[in-house]
Amino acid sequence: MKITQEASRIVDQFETGEVEIREGLTHNAQKVLTMCDFYSNSKYLDGNLDGLGREKPFMNVVNYRVTLAKVATDMDIKDIQIASDNPQHWVKSMLLQKESYEWMKKTEFGTKLNEQGFTRPKYGMVVVKKREEEGELYVDTVSFKNFKFDQKNFNRGKVEEHFFSPEELLEKEGAWYNVREIIRDAQDKKEAGSTDTDIQINEVHGKYPLSYLKEYKGEEVMEEDEWVIRNQVFYLYEGNPELYVFADEEDEDPYKHLVWEAQDGRTLGRGVIEESEEAQVWTNDLVINEKNALDLASRVVIKTNSSSIANNVLEVDNGKVFELDDGEDMNAVNLTPGSLGQIQNVIQRWESSANLTTSAHNATTGEETPGNTTYSETALLNQVASRPFDYRREEHGFLIKEIFTDWVIPHLIKKLKKEHVLVTDFSRKELEMIDKDFAIKSGKDHAKEQLLKGQLPTQEGIDQAQEDAYTHLGQTGDTRFLKIPKGYFDDIEAKVSVITTGEQRNKAAILGSLSTILQTVQNSFNPQTGGFAILENETTADIFGTLVEVAGAGISPVSLMGGKGGGAPAPQAPVDAGALAGAEQIA
Repeated sequence: MKITQEASRIVDQFETGEVEIREGLTHNAQKVLTMCDFYSNSKYLDGNLDGLGREKPFMNVVNYRVTLAKVATDMDIKDIQIASDNPQHWVKSMLLQKESYEWMKKTEFGTKLNEQGFTRPKYGMVVVKKREEEGELYVDTVSFKNFKFDQKNFNRGKVEEHFFSPEELLEKEGAWYNVREIIRDAQDKKEAGSTDTDIQINEVHGKYPLSYLKEYKGEEVMEEDEWVIRNQVFYLYEGNPELYVFADEEDEDPYKHLVWEAQDGRTLGRGVIEESEEAQVWTNDLVINEKNALDLASRVVIKTNSSSIANNVLEVDNGKVFELDDGEDMNAVNLTPGSLGQIQNVIQRWESSANLTTSAHNATTGEETPGNTTYSETALLNQVASRPFDYRREEHGFLIKEIFTDWVIPHLIKKLKKEHVLVTDFSRKELEMIDKDFAIKSGKDHAKEQLLKGQLPTQEGIDQAQEDAYTHLGQTGDTRFLKIPKGYFDDIEAKVSVITTGEQRNKAAILGSLSTILQTVQNSFNPQTGGFAILENETTADIFGTLVEVAGAGISPVSLMGGKGGGAPAPQAPVDAGALAGAEQIA
């Protein structure tokens, strides 16, 4: 079958094939990933014993550089904010932000961010995969141990290997086909001498002609099916790939990836360990030579032309006096190599080279600067040294933004579009804004109900519906169970963005933003009205609220739009019954 041939191609090319970057320059992703795992565990690729069966020392120079890269590019859930550029949707974006925070806690997304931040510099690439379980969305970090991909084009095809016990596979019955036949086939192979203890199912994703899917399902393949390309997923039984397990079309690729440093001609990026490979190899070579030299230098060898002296100096008692005849002598042989003192210098040179390639400068590792370095010079050094990591963090922010835009926000909106109960903490001012926003939604719903009944809604009726809803909602404290009206988020998709600039990491920037916001509000205080002019005027309030929304200072403009003297928030523009009726009639 075509799909089984394609899956075999991906696996074979990944494991043994080589991509030619330039003439004489080749690359194999499996070799690089294996090298990363061996070096991170302080193991040699050819074994840790030398030709004489002695243990070889391994001076690890890569692990702390990976840790440094992870810490220097760390992203946290507090760095993720959902905002709206439309003042009419600030309440909605605030609710969506609250819901996303609850989702991140429930799915332990902060831990997933740490996994992404460690995997990417270690291997040169991180792959994430979306998974839905019992109606909830999860974003997992894919392990490269059981994941193969096309070495030239990630989107061309991926194979993820899964291993099941017979009991685990039996749980898939109903969702997958031929489960019992697969279990019997695996048991027959085991009785015939197979050493495999688990049943391997290969999950294959890619953009393929529709003929791949129809052929695997046993359906009739038409000529035009060769020209229709779709995202497809297949689950293939490794023991007999033609035994049908599951296959279907899918809306989108469930994987996303991000490299550490992109390289032409290959999918896998260059990571910190690969960057440090030469330094690791030659540092170990020098350390081995140093060990051998020290082993030799620590030996006591005696040179003599006397035949009466014992052959092994260790057999001689301490304090023994040797009597030598005329012409005889006895001297110790110096076995210490003259170059032994230079080995540390060469190791230091390799260390410096690795520091340059991985940006592991003193300013980023936390080492003290010389005593004569001024504060301004230290600040400048820190800023310059962190620039490469700022760039990598920004790239990670793009991946997080893509994850939220494509996966998380649609998932949250899908939940929120239903009549959904949200339990979280709000300030009293936020609760007032929410109640008014919900009340306005109730007024619109009342107008639509009247139109459906063939009656023209009146402004008085809409106002009464809003007032009744607002009164009914009420306040019950800062912790609320909010039943979000059905359809409340119908128009929010195009109004939402995710901010992952990392500015929240900088306390000085946060305090500066808050100070500016506070000063701006205070300067607009009107002693005659007891309010703040910038918040009372609708135009300036919208502009100021937008600035607060995008400032990333950790507060919502909803908490500031409190109107005169911090009282109840000003409601949004009332529903125009005539305009709404006209719009409904046109529709």
